[in-house]
Amino acid sequence: YRGVPETLREGRYPNRWELDEVAPDNPVFIKPVYGYWRGLGGFPLVSVANSAALRIAEITRDTVPPWGGIQIDKDYASGEPTGIFLEWTPVSVVELTLMGKVPRFTQADRLAALRRSMTVYNGFGTTSVVETHGVAAEVMEVYRTLGAADGMTVRSHLMISPPWRSGVGHENVTEALREYYARFAGTGSGDAYLRVGGIFTRVGGGPDADLRAASMPYTGWGGFAPDAEIPRDEVRTLVLEAARLGLRVSTLYPDLLDVFEEADRIAPIGDLRWVISHIKTLDERQIARIRDLGVHVTLQTNRWIADRGPELKRQLGPEREHEIVPLRNLAEAGVTFALATDNCPPSLFHPIWHCVARRHPGTGEVIAADQRITREEALRAATMSGAALTFEEDEKGSIEVGKLADLVVLSADPLTVAEDRLSDIVAEFAIVGGKIVNSRADGPFGDLAN
Repeated sequence: YRGVPETLREGRYPNRWELDEVAPDNPVFIKPVYGYWRGLGGFPLVSVANSAALRIAEITRDTVPPWGGIQIDKDYASGEPTGIFLEWTPVSVVELTLMGKVPRFTQADRLAALRRSMTVYNGFGTTSVVETHGVAAEVMEVYRTLGAADGMTVRSHLMISPPWRSGVGHENVTEALREYYARFAGTGSGDAYLRVGGIFTRVGGGPDADLRAASMPYTGWGGFAPDAEIPRDEVRTLVLEAARLGLRVSTLYPDLLDVFEEADRIAPIGDLRWVISHIKTLDERQIARIRDLGVHVTLQTNRWIADRGPELKRQLGPEREHEIVPLRNLAEAGVTFALATDNCPPSLFHPIWHCVARRHPGTGEVIAADQRITREEALRAATMSGAALTFEEDEKGSIEVGKLADLVVLSADPLTVAEDRLSDIVAEFAIVGGKIVNSRADGPFGDLAN
């Protein structure tokens, strides 16, 4: 997602009239990049519509954007919209408002995508996942539909993404936690294939989030509620009440450590395994606080090493480089950390390679070499630590008598393969619950797929 539009031959985005040349009759809308991969660092999200799409959306030279963070680009001479939309937000508002007539994902689309996603994850050796960012109701329903049809090939533990302004609990966070969300306390509810437990929260909100929330229950690409992020005072209320109820909490980055500590003084959270996800940087003091609280963390090496590692390294300087995804410091402090992909790409063997090599895949630049961990430690972070995130280390995460029959046969031995080939490892076949769920057709065990 980086380098656009400079990577295009023209060095700019196409406009409506250029799209009209190839699609004069059919409406065309090129959606913006989803999420935070493009929308940070001052880069706007950009989407483009042709004339037919603009007509359907009833967008003219007089159309006013629904929010100040959106710009409808116009031709300087005529004043007509060029079809290009710019928005300064990490998650698009345009496709839900100005271009709200664009067809949306149906539940059938989501169900087919979920089946396909599980096949992809099995193909990279993954048999269980946990979604700590939370899942909205419409996506939760798709998981339940697949589970009821006995179609789950990846065991899934989902945390809740609560729609505070558009759904349950929009009037009173405390009452909603007690009356609705408390049933997801502890290890949650569900079975060995699908379990729902815990709640996601983060400080946020604003007019763009309000506009996205107006489209609920539709969540677009994200699958989590756009209004799960709320003002800090409401987050504090949520966190303290969750501690009282024994409800585990997940958040992004260490921004809420002080609130977690306050909650721990009210009702100890050490046994609840609260989660801080997407670790970017941590200093020694933050690591000690996380350890003392018994909080577990998940990493985001695909972003903070493989994507923006060199940039982050320059920002922090040599004296703070060791704070970038500080694996060695976390391990020595005794903090449980698990690897994550954020689905970019879905293979956990990329993060495993990042942990071991600490190199940017494009430039080869080393990022915080002193934070390398061994292959064995990286594999444990991808297996046993993941199981610990969901209180299931006694049931899965290692091949032992009495544990679930979830295992994979890999294309190479991750303990001995050349370091630069770690990220190339795939699964020859995967077994979940003693049943072969996926096999590479071109691999030596391709006939097992039948």
